[in-house]
Amino acid sequence: MKTPRQEQPWYESRLSNNKKPGPITEEERTIITDENRRLIEQSSQIIAWGIAKGWIAYPEPIERRIWKIPQLSHPPGSSIDPTLES
Repeated sequence: MKTPRQEQPWYESRLSNNKKPGPITEEERTIITDENRRLIEQSSQIIAWGIAKGWIAYPEPIERRIWKIPQLSHPPGSSIDPTLES
């Protein structure tokens, strides 16, 4: 017979640590905003570094595709006359 979830040791830890974060302060918002701006400014250097390390690859070129719309066929015994369709 399995031990009920509430009696397992991980469950109490989960209950005490699994809480929603509170609202961020103005200081935290400033720090996060500055960090995001720094990352955006350095994004081209970060991408170039990742490509040089082989962690990122340029996507393969997409060849020009010609999309064809399939002809609709009616099932046998259908009441639709294919000669009347435009």
